[in-house]
Amino acid sequence: MKRRGLLAALASAVLAGCGTSQLATQFESHTTFDRTFNTAMSAMADQKMIFKVQDRRQGLIVAELNGDAVQATVTPQHFEGTIRVNFSAVGNTHADAKLLERVVESFKQRTAGQAHILPPGTL
Repeated sequence: MKRRGLLAALASAVLAGCGTSQLATQFESHTTFDRTFNTAMSAMADQKMIFKVQDRRQGLIVAELNGDAVQATVTPQHFEGTIRVNFSAVGNTHADAKLLERVVESFKQRTAGQAHILPPGTL
């Protein structure tokens, strides 16, 4: 119990140093790898981004818009039975500072609808 309290205090201290507008760019998905990969690609396509890398095998997507690039990595978490998705801005140019935020918001909206979809054979 002491350890849990110490970890909670440490996490609070770390978070206190962060701005309140910190963008969550890492997500856990409970759908299949392919579906999660496609959802990440669709979130980028929603922003009219041009795909530079679509490597399903490595779980890597890189797309850009007007010189700004966003990268998504899709990684299976075998022990947890989930898929981890991480979005990040790539490169030094940030003409569109909100691009990453819009991609993340689009991903959230798309995954919110998937939460209610039953897996095949459950009915």
